[in-house]
Amino acid sequence: MRISIVCFVPQSNSKTEAEIDLRAATVEWTEDKSRRNNVFQLTTHFDLQMLFQVDDKEKAEEWYQDIKRVTDKSEMVSCPRPLSEIRSYF
Repeated sequence: MRISIVCFVPQSNSKTEAEIDLRAATVEWTEDKSRRNNVFQLTTHFDLQMLFQVDDKEKAEEWYQDIKRVTDKSEMVSCPRPLSEIRSYF
């Protein structure tokens, strides 16, 4: 079973898809890393950090809770992709 989130990362004139493994990841609200509202940070087991921002506060809370529910239940298992492959997207 895969425990991951798929992100679309803008690069030039196209979007790149990146699958991020959520096993052993953490998620937390952050106010000091962005001037925008409703920002939370996802940190993977490999210390890859991503900020997520949603304009709508209720939608941001929903995203946060859904991701947190998965990360809280997940167990540490080996990542299906090497870190270098994941970081190449960013």
